[in-house]
Amino acid sequence: MSLLDKISNEPKFEKTPLLLFLNEIDVFSEKLPLFPLQNFMPDYKGNSANDAMDFIEGLARKSLTGRNESLIRVYRTCLINTDEMSKVLENAFKSILKKT
Repeated sequence: MSLLDKISNEPKFEKTPLLLFLNEIDVFSEKLPLFPLQNFMPDYKGNSANDAMDFIEGLARKSLTGRNESLIRVYRTCLINTDEMSKVLENAFKSILKKT
């Protein structure tokens, strides 16, 4: 999160779209029962993989406080699913081109 803090506070990136890819959500969901997020982040109170991803996304967004929310895009991805990744990347590139 410290890198996101640095980016968020860097004037050069003030108007730059920021794309955050939370990749390998399939592996994350699979490993979560073995390594509960509560063990590493005591503030986490959720019960599911989706709750955990929401929590992590929330932490990332908190690190970006002060940035224009319309410039922030968060994508939950699984590179193995090539059809989904193709659509996600297409949308990501469109959002970048729209903002520049």
